[in-house]
Amino acid sequence: MTTYVALDLETTGLEPERDRIIEVGAVRFTTGGVEAEFSTLVNPGRRLTPLIERLTGISNALVAAAPSLDQVRDDLVRFLDGAVIIGHNIEFDLEFLRTSGLLQHADAIDTAEFARLLLPDLKNFTLGEVAAALGLPVTDQHRALADARLAARVFLELSKLAGRLDPDRRAQLARLVLTDAPALGRTLGGAEVSPAPRSVLPVPPPFRPAPVLSPRNPPRPIRRQDLEAAFGGLARVVQGFEHRDEQLAMAEAVRETFVEGGHLLVEAGTGVGKSLAYLVPAALDAIRNGRQVVVSTNTIALQEQLIQKDIPVLRRALAAAGFIDAPEDLRVALLKGRGNYLCYARWAASYVAGTRDPDVARLSASILLWLEQTETGDRSELRLGPEESAAWARLSASEADCLSRQHRHVREGNCFLWRARKLAESAHLVIVNHALLLADLASEGSAIPEFDHLIVDEAHNLEDVATQQFGGALTLRKLTESLDAIHRPGTRDHREGGAVMLLRSFDGEPYASSARALAGLVAAAREAARPFFRAVGALPARDGDGDRLLLTPLVRREPAWEEAEERWQALHAQLERIERAGEEAAKLLARAPVELSDELAAEFRAAFRKIGDVRALGEVLVNPAGPETITWAAREPEGIGSLHMAPLDVGPLLREQLFEPRRVVVATSATLSANHDMSFAAGRLGLDSPRMLELGSPFDYKRAALLAAVDDLPEPN
Repeated sequence: MTTYVALDLETTGLEPERDRIIEVGAVRFTTGGVEAEFSTLVNPGRRLTPLIERLTGISNALVAAAPSLDQVRDDLVRFLDGAVIIGHNIEFDLEFLRTSGLLQHADAIDTAEFARLLLPDLKNFTLGEVAAALGLPVTDQHRALADARLAARVFLELSKLAGRLDPDRRAQLARLVLTDAPALGRTLGGAEVSPAPRSVLPVPPPFRPAPVLSPRNPPRPIRRQDLEAAFGGLARVVQGFEHRDEQLAMAEAVRETFVEGGHLLVEAGTGVGKSLAYLVPAALDAIRNGRQVVVSTNTIALQEQLIQKDIPVLRRALAAAGFIDAPEDLRVALLKGRGNYLCYARWAASYVAGTRDPDVARLSASILLWLEQTETGDRSELRLGPEESAAWARLSASEADCLSRQHRHVREGNCFLWRARKLAESAHLVIVNHALLLADLASEGSAIPEFDHLIVDEAHNLEDVATQQFGGALTLRKLTESLDAIHRPGTRDHREGGAVMLLRSFDGEPYASSARALAGLVAAAREAARPFFRAVGALPARDGDGDRLLLTPLVRREPAWEEAEERWQALHAQLERIERAGEEAAKLLARAPVELSDELAAEFRAAFRKIGDVRALGEVLVNPAGPETITWAAREPEGIGSLHMAPLDVGPLLREQLFEPRRVVVATSATLSANHDMSFAAGRLGLDSPRMLELGSPFDYKRAALLAAVDDLPEPN
């Protein structure tokens, strides 16, 4: 029977090299019960901060009387000897022990990682949240022995949960985590875990899309009486609903725009109820005429308000007023960018091939059980850490071409991007954000189903988002992420990863040689990158006027810019070498003894295509721009620079590509006018001669506002 020790440390801070252990708690146990406990305070040889005292309840007086770590070292080593170490985010505790010269090598199981596999839709993976999800009582958190006891109980409950899984699923999980977390793999799969994949893959729940909308021809206009009836429905379903003149005026203006066509710009102050003012006429028109309305917001907060609050109320109101038989008859879809959706084909190919990238393997394991629960494949249902977020890009639909190829997973209904598109095609209202709305222009309509009716809320943000979308930026982080996709060297915190791991999955010197060559080229590119970005960062510093410098023709003739150009040419050459080596590696993989799936081959090529995109963007930024574009250098922390470009005026682009092709455009915000004139905002947004409506707030600020001065707040330090 395996012996485990659940371990928890309390420390003076989060940095093992700088901070010290102040308490050790450990519980030695088996599946049959607790065998022994170990608990001691530790004198760190320094004073505790007030924050640590408050967080742990451990005072300076307590640790001053405690033994040093050296004095408890032998007892602790004996207690841990021969056991599998259990803990929540256990790597934190192990790193402190390693830094202190204790426990250099140990089998360990992280209960947070264990929970991510078995409870993938949990929103928070703190020890307390996981325990609560498992029905365990939580007491005395942030004391070492109490947390160790709780971690032991969590581990045993998770083990029971794993034991109830289908044996094939449990073996699949074990295979995925075995390389990166061997003790967890053995716990899941028993003493012997086969490295061979199982043939039966999980599939998401069945998906039955609603019929695509059928536009009425000719359309039946929404009448004023319809609007009044719908707001009457709101009064019936919302307790204490108050009719606001400003809200009704805006709704009537939106109704008229839907009837007559054209562009409407509305400024409505706080408290008007803008959302329902445009949702009511938009929903009425969509239901009656079978035509889709796209609603674009800037913030996630407003999207959540629409989806979770306003639209449920709207559905009940329209049902109460008799416009629909049931609330769900108003169909609404929240559409996100491709990178938010899992590509089932890429995940399946990676799983069957047996990825050697530990981050991808760990994420694949988290996805395994989630797949049978999720209908959307939306990453927001998972709580991903930084490494898992980077791995997600390898498995997401951002680079997938399944829709154009009519892949079998599309035909079988397992493609989440296809599901999202089908939901949107059948929806009366499609909710998107400004970034996706503008990305749809770049992809020529592949992101959002074709639409003629558009509502832009938070319209004052659209210009900034368009400037970012139509511009570009070359940063060290962007380049590093692209290089990491090809080869990420192993460090103390991360295992080696990247596309070269696919080459290393094949035996033979040609594959090993190609992998070594690519790793060397990526390392050389990293070496060339830092001098370039430092040279760019020196430009604003030299100018002495903030952290930005416009790259005018005069600046481009100066020696400092010439140095940056020379550094770029060196980096450019390295990136070209990587691309050429990638082409040769792709040819080598095409001749591999085991045929590579289309998805893995496409993923391999995509990694090198990203390098090409970065190189091409750099060429555009380093060379002088045309008169309609500005470029500038920015200095980031630690003197690292970045290059940026943006169009001088996005209005003409928005007008030509976004607004003119639409029959109806309604743009609204609380802040659009200057001295009661919205002409400037209309011009910046590219709206030619729109109908304008300015509505004040129903709140009487002069009577309701109170200036309060608080004089008992603690000092910031």
